[in-house]
Amino acid sequence: ALKLPAAGATGAFAREAEAMQRFAALGPGVARFHAIVALGDGRLVLAQEYLPGGDLVGLRARPWYESLPALRPVLDALAAAHDAGLVHG
Repeated sequence: ALKLPAAGATGAFAREAEAMQRFAALGPGVARFHAIVALGDGRLVLAQEYLPGGDLVGLRARPWYESLPALRPVLDALAAAHDAGLVHG
């Protein structure tokens, strides 16, 4: 999967890539970081593992009891990130 930063967010994007490198070792359900590449025009592109499935927005439309099984790995990864000292800012 490829990710492009929002306009003007290059610094934050580079910090996100650095955090992803540390985060990727935390376990299953966490997208693996592959590389960050500077394009000829100076924009950065983040290459990461593609994980199939829906997104969190799609879960909001479902009843909570149907969303729970999909959220468990997300919550486990979030707990592992916090245990590793990674906190979203």
